[in-house]
Amino acid sequence: MDHYRLFMEQKHSGFFDLPLIEQDKLKKAHPEWGEEYELLLYSSICKLKGRLEELEELELDPFVELEFNKARLKYYGIGKDNFQLIVPFDEGKTTLDYDSVLSFDKENYDERVAYTQKILGTDAPPAHPYYLQLTDVYARAHVTGENGIKEFKYVFLKPFSEVISVELEKTGLDKITELLPHGFERNKIGEKLSDSDSPSATNILSYKVVAEEKGKEMLVVKLREFATNLIQKYTNKVSAYLEDNDINKVIVKELEIEEGNEYFCYFTSSKVAEKVKFQNFEETLSPYKIDNMLEFKELFETTLDEFEAEVVKEYDCLLEDFDPSIKVMDAALSVQIQVTNEELDALEFIEEESDLIEDILKNGKNSDSNGLFSIVDEED
Repeated sequence: MDHYRLFMEQKHSGFFDLPLIEQDKLKKAHPEWGEEYELLLYSSICKLKGRLEELEELELDPFVELEFNKARLKYYGIGKDNFQLIVPFDEGKTTLDYDSVLSFDKENYDERVAYTQKILGTDAPPAHPYYLQLTDVYARAHVTGENGIKEFKYVFLKPFSEVISVELEKTGLDKITELLPHGFERNKIGEKLSDSDSPSATNILSYKVVAEEKGKEMLVVKLREFATNLIQKYTNKVSAYLEDNDINKVIVKELEIEEGNEYFCYFTSSKVAEKVKFQNFEETLSPYKIDNMLEFKELFETTLDEFEAEVVKEYDCLLEDFDPSIKVMDAALSVQIQVTNEELDALEFIEEESDLIEDILKNGKNSDSNGLFSIVDEED
């Protein structure tokens, strides 16, 4: 039974005779229809599952969550692919208010800039030009996967710069570990644990650096800070290169999970982000879509080599000025990481917590980039 078709015909006779854009506009004009449709879906899924629990309990059921997300996409998604951004919108706004990936990202960027200027009491422009941000942007849509079947997927929209940023972080931390072998010990100084019960609530854990060569802990901390700040410089450099040379690609990778397939899209430039439209997502994405990073091999290698050389140069400068007789307080020798409540709970079940934390601190929390990418995906 097609609940969506029956529901919409009841709400508006001849609804499916309208052009898609008019269908989407009509639904946007009646947000109360969406609430009614969701209740109808839950009722239907409950019967299918043979469950009578409260809705709050059913939301925790993976089966219910996936089926519910699939079914309501027909209502909330727009265009040919039922594309729906899953982001916090301003009141009254939906995916329909944005033409392209770029229009959505640029509006969010401008709002963040305006907010920052207000807080700082200045109208000075940002220190860096605008490059694609796409911070925590994901969607649901019907997309054709590697199997050739068009089906429900969780779509993640990301800037290409995130890939290079992850590689820079790992390269920097690897080089620092090579230059200054060290480990970490849990240090309560500077820790901030959340009072919230939300799985996504943030905690700050603190770890003291312990260098193999005693007394060099401060060098580790300073070099880590330098490398972290340097990442933004090289990320912007790569973004500028891609923009200036009209390299307009979207690297796409799929990841199969139990709760439904994930579809990652990494945009190389604002120009290609402007070309990809939410009303025709798959069709407008197709001309720019590639499935590996071979053509970026040289760019990666050059960028990482230059970045590493700067880290080594800074190490030499720090070493030249290093005075082992100067004592430093433990608080100054600490590094911190952010973990959610969910991640913190998971640590309690891991016997080798110190090894796990050390891996995060040495390689970066997101060093595997969702396990999707390596510099070269296949042999030349």
